[in-house]
Amino acid sequence: HALARGEASRLLTTYSERYPHSVGRMVLDGGPDPLRDAMGRGEMQARAAEETFDAFAEHGTNSGRGLLGPNPREPVTELVERARGTPLPASGGTLPSGQLVRAILLGLGERSQWDDLAGRIAAANAGDGTGLAALVKPLVDRSGPSTPRLDADLITGCNDTTLRVPPQRSTQTTADWVARFPLFGGLFGQRLVWCGQWPVPQRSLPVPTATGLPPMPVISAEHDPIMPALGTRHLADQLASGVLVRWQGAGHGGVGRSACVTS
Repeated sequence: HALARGEASRLLTTYSERYPHSVGRMVLDGGPDPLRDAMGRGEMQARAAEETFDAFAEHGTNSGRGLLGPNPREPVTELVERARGTPLPASGGTLPSGQLVRAILLGLGERSQWDDLAGRIAAANAGDGTGLAALVKPLVDRSGPSTPRLDADLITGCNDTTLRVPPQRSTQTTADWVARFPLFGGLFGQRLVWCGQWPVPQRSLPVPTATGLPPMPVISAEHDPIMPALGTRHLADQLASGVLVRWQGAGHGGVGRSACVTS
């Protein structure tokens, strides 16, 4: 019995293919599209992240707090450009543009904390990147007993695909994504570069097709910045026992965030 969120859903679908008689109750709280390669999934993720940011911006405007002004995308874009030239001051160090964008992406995954995220961005605009740096610290911090989470993300992400994109094509693809997805396109293009030099796994992960499994709820959040709703719906369609649950909400995953989904 298991519940997986996001990329971890791939673990459960792979397990169910290899050991179908050992599958109990499983829930996939968002999951990657099993029919697209890493490049197709990266493009979908960049689009989903941009759409979630638009929902975040609309929330800020409608809430009446207006911490980022009438068009939040403008100050955020200016902030990223500024950090690209000079990393933002933060407690204990600095916050470069790549980490800044990643921090915003992580913040978008917690719908209940969007007002807090707007406050952290506003503070960064005022010259203090400490709040945003705290969001991304678990990914890059080497001072604790655990390795930085970004290392684990790199290992599992690159091992989960056999696609290796040559540098020239990575450059072209990233330029295209940045043109279409100006805030997050470069971030997801970076993943193609990371995996370009990674050893190719000996075998690819199986496409989930096992039959005779117990019903498996697959939860799709309308605005998930990490796992696009369309890809999750494709995953549910691919599973013979998949039962799609569509949540018209925002955040990375629905369990624990939506009372309806959780119940």
